[in-house]
Amino acid sequence: MQDEKIKEQLEYAHRLIDGEAASSKQIAEGARIIRELAENADCLEAWQYMLECHERGVGPFKTNKFRRAANAAIARLNFLQSEEACSDASDTTDFSWCKSKAKCEAKVREYRNARRQLDKFMTDCVQPIVPRSQYAVAAARIGLDWQRRTAFSENEGFAIADFACMYDDSCGFVPVDRAIRETKPGKNPDYDASMKRLSRLRYSWARIDELVPGCGMKCRDMLTEEKFFLFERNMSKFPLLLDGVITGGFVPVGNCFMHTGFGVPIPREALTEGTIDDMLDEVLDELRIPRKHPIVLSKGQTASFAAVTIRSLLHTGVADMLKLSF
Repeated sequence: MQDEKIKEQLEYAHRLIDGEAASSKQIAEGARIIRELAENADCLEAWQYMLECHERGVGPFKTNKFRRAANAAIARLNFLQSEEACSDASDTTDFSWCKSKAKCEAKVREYRNARRQLDKFMTDCVQPIVPRSQYAVAAARIGLDWQRRTAFSENEGFAIADFACMYDDSCGFVPVDRAIRETKPGKNPDYDASMKRLSRLRYSWARIDELVPGCGMKCRDMLTEEKFFLFERNMSKFPLLLDGVITGGFVPVGNCFMHTGFGVPIPREALTEGTIDDMLDEVLDELRIPRKHPIVLSKGQTASFAAVTIRSLLHTGVADMLKLSF
């Protein structure tokens, strides 16, 4: 797993820097590893160790540039991982509120506010930092030819924009991750709420177990087998989606979730050959991801999993079967 690899690299860097009679070459190599883990993987432990090295006057971390960067990163990551940020992780299997019209309406208001906040963060902070070249690369990763972009359907254009902003790292960074890194907490409540949600972004396939018309659907994550409620006011009105699946990126809203952009519904009857489970198995097999549950994807796996999923849905025509408003 990705976390284990990061832990191994951290331990190796510690040995290089803190070893007895460490040479300048070993210290430089350890510092390089720490800097990569901090800046590329956004690893809290790496940032903390960088600050410790600065205070000890070790290697290249002596300068105040690294102290300022480490302090800012530690404050941001502590903010995202704080108890306040994780309060959304309350019981996601409590669906009792669905039986009350008043509680449903209150939940929908909460969802609408979260959607407004997320849209604002994406418009103000994420979309402006996406390099134009990244859209062409994102298109290729999901199996579309950027040269024919003027002929793209609405779904194809939306899929490219969503993937480029939320998952693609081909230009050296994922735009949404960079936006979270570069947006200082505490200045804008809407940004703060969105950063907390996006720090827990997952991309998955969700089996639709029950519809709550006008509000959303009770779902089961096909990778982790977790149960949760997904807000989707329009799709919840389509009975043919029951026992189907919705794919996409999901972020928490209270003890529920909402999708982040290009969510594709797959009705049970959509596939002429095989089943939805077969389709998911094909995606996992292509990426050589074991089917042992729970399936927890690393950052790199998430980008590839999203790309192969979107490519499969666009090419099978499933994404164009239903004209839904997201």
